[in-house]
Amino acid sequence: MIKNFFILLICILWIPLVTAQDSRSNLLDMLEAIPDSLDNRESLISYIDYRAMETARPGAAIYEKLSEIMTSEGSLADGLFMAALRGVSSGPDFMTYLFSSGELWEETVGFDFFDIDRALTFGNPPAHVTILAGDFDTDAIASALTNLDYTSDTLGDFGLWCGAVGCDEGTKIDVKNRNLGNPFGGDLGRQQPVIASDTMVMSSPAFPVLILSEDAVTDKLDSIADNLAYLAAVNSINPDNILIQANFVYFTQIIPYSGLDTEIEVLEARMEELANLPQYELLLMADTATETEQVATITLVYSTLEDAETATVVVPERLATMDSLRFVRSLQEIFEDRGVSEITTSAVLDDATDKALAIFEFHAPLASDTEEDGLGFVQSSMVYRVFVDMLYSRDTDWLVAGMDGS
Repeated sequence: MIKNFFILLICILWIPLVTAQDSRSNLLDMLEAIPDSLDNRESLISYIDYRAMETARPGAAIYEKLSEIMTSEGSLADGLFMAALRGVSSGPDFMTYLFSSGELWEETVGFDFFDIDRALTFGNPPAHVTILAGDFDTDAIASALTNLDYTSDTLGDFGLWCGAVGCDEGTKIDVKNRNLGNPFGGDLGRQQPVIASDTMVMSSPAFPVLILSEDAVTDKLDSIADNLAYLAAVNSINPDNILIQANFVYFTQIIPYSGLDTEIEVLEARMEELANLPQYELLLMADTATETEQVATITLVYSTLEDAETATVVVPERLATMDSLRFVRSLQEIFEDRGVSEITTSAVLDDATDKALAIFEFHAPLASDTEEDGLGFVQSSMVYRVFVDMLYSRDTDWLVAGMDGS
């Protein structure tokens, strides 16, 4: 039973969580492109590191071009890579059309999928933003976008590209001109503005939001990376682990589960029942790996250590006793089915931010490198996928806090 696997580590000393350069710095670099506004904090901030995804799946093939996958011979290494890719549940949604139209990217936007090292999305449609970090050929980008009738300008250190409809018309949908080979709104026929350098490419249907992102990444505005709650959350990730993907969720987004027929009285009673968890500022879901384990982490960011310590008592109790209201199964069964063997729990103070952290690490073996009969290889990051599925279905009552906290 999972309730027997909790290891409680309440640390009442100041704990230095910031170390030398590690994979967390890659995430912080991406957060620097997000302006620190309430609108952005209340949106889902979703991150993926494609290179870490490969590294965390031992034996997976390493490619330089998407076309190499299309012509692969189905080796063990090819299968392991595809299993790792299926484990991606954060970052941009262009994965939907990657294998049907991704080979067109070099023609339409001037780079290949494998030129991207990391990606992040934030904001609410239609003002959402896609940020890509990697090694880009700006001349190739310029040539490709010019062929799509984009016009060019400069925006600081970035090249600015706007469609024939104009920079301010990126939200315009044109189904007659759908282009699934364009990852920047092409599925809706949009001509989204794009800004690009040799290390970063950003696009959004909403031009003003894109301008603000350039302001943030060039330090004209405070960014999410400057926000102490987000910095503390990143610091909570074990620096010895490979960080694959993550979601940042603002506290207002975690509300009690409700079906279509749920009455307000039922919801109010549920809130009263769930009021024993102190209100946190921010929730981080992180997918990491070691040489032998997948380690999915839930971090709750607090202002006081006392609240973080309370959380390390309440959340394990909920995991041991609560059911998933969506699947009508116990949370214990769900995590046991995903191979979770141990959940370690700690409350710490981050000396870089003075924030308190309640950290829950869900440990499970790495996905097997042996094919299952008729099913192929098990996809990577199965424990983290549980968190993401719960988030999108609002099946997160075990993380709902009382609304009277700070």
